[in-house]
Amino acid sequence: MTMKRFVIFSVAVLALDLIPLGLGVGEPSAQAASSPISLYNCTQRQVRPTNIVLTCADSNRYIKDITWSSWTSSTAKATGTLYWNGCSPACFDGKWHSTTIHFSARDPKTVLTHPIFTQLYGPSSAWGTGSKVWDLPIRPE
Repeated sequence: MTMKRFVIFSVAVLALDLIPLGLGVGEPSAQAASSPISLYNCTQRQVRPTNIVLTCADSNRYIKDITWSSWTSSTAKATGTLYWNGCSPACFDGKWHSTTIHFSARDPKTVLTHPIFTQLYGPSSAWGTGSKVWDLPIRPE
């Protein structure tokens, strides 16, 4: 096999490995059924993480010391300590706050053959957005 054919063959094989073969977000697959459900914690998929960074760019909001009371393929329930930076007068010099939080991971989807939770659900005051839902990343950030 010539070098040119080898390179073309290698690229074709790599491309086939990366194509999800028609699996879109939310579609079940046989491989997904065998993988434990996880969630993206910024750059890593994790099962039952003990800490979750919510604002991946600056880490100014995160949940630490998480204890999971349940973890199923449809929902997971937990308690932890939420930390956030008040960013006053500026984030680099802001005051840190913390509180106990009860929350759940939910809205499972299959993304590139991996079942993942896509949302955290908790008190609207927890996320700093006025919403009870925090959207988790569906790929590494």
